[in-house]
Amino acid sequence: MESGITLLLVEDDSFFAENIKQSLTKEGITVLGAAKNLKESVKIIQQNFVDIALIDIELDGPEDGITTALELLKINWIPIIYMTGHTPLKLRESIKNTHPAAFFEKPLRISELVVQIEIALHNFNAGNFPNFQQNQS
Repeated sequence: MESGITLLLVEDDSFFAENIKQSLTKEGITVLGAAKNLKESVKIIQQNFVDIALIDIELDGPEDGITTALELLKINWIPIIYMTGHTPLKLRESIKNTHPAAFFEKPLRISELVVQIEIALHNFNAGNFPNFQQNQS
């Protein structure tokens, strides 16, 4: 069951990333690798067509998932879905600044995630997301 959806996964936990990748692949979503940090995610998005990104907020590196999302949006305006084990209150405003399509707390329920991916892409393609570049002016 191929959906034609290509997803960039940004998750630094290799075991968790592989689990998500296998689960989404079974649902027909193509996962273009699992980037562990900003540098790897930029490389993937520059070399591939990506429909949507699923990004862990807490990454093991100098940049967190929010910074990573901001940089990816400068390259390609795509919907962002965040996931996290826990989110400090101070991050909520910076998360909003990236206009996320959805937000999930771990552990993820794949059936919900698939539905949110489809809704996010539907809304994005219908023009229901603000343009990131316009918001940076």
